[in-house]
Amino acid sequence: MRLFFAISFPADVQQALEAHGSRICALLPGARFVRRELIHLTLHFLGEQSPTDATHLSQLLCGDDMALPAPFTARTTALGSFRAQRGHTLWMGLTPHPGFMQLYDNLLSLLLSAGYARPLSPFVPHITLARDATLTQPVAAYDALCRMPPLTVPVSALALYESMRDNGRLVYHSIASRRL
Repeated sequence: MRLFFAISFPADVQQALEAHGSRICALLPGARFVRRELIHLTLHFLGEQSPTDATHLSQLLCGDDMALPAPFTARTTALGSFRAQRGHTLWMGLTPHPGFMQLYDNLLSLLLSAGYARPLSPFVPHITLARDATLTQPVAAYDALCRMPPLTVPVSALALYESMRDNGRLVYHSIASRRL
């Protein structure tokens, strides 16, 4: 089971972000935009885990030791990218909010105390919009061409997801969730 902890968003936010990703991909042949139902913010990717681990992780999420902030909102900022195996991954940045770091730090502390590995990369709140992009100019140029007005993004729950294939199509299944 490929597992990760993430924040999901309401359908209207997912729809706006999917449309923005689609506009950007139209400028980048070969790039794949993220489908609406897969748009989320990953807090911690755990990779392959056993069903027993999934149960344990669900218990960690729903247990009394998981301190959660009050619900909050953030705003989208600018397009960013990082290098991946097959091109660039394009993402939408979010305004810094102490709630993101509180969620991340509290989750990381629980995971480390339970024996799970520390992530290799630092946490940067972002929402992936497209994968496998070949950039022919700086990402800021694509951001300027497809500028999206800032979008208010509500953060009101944290969930444990399983990433799997269903008839060859990537789907995310919520295993457990908890409201902020």
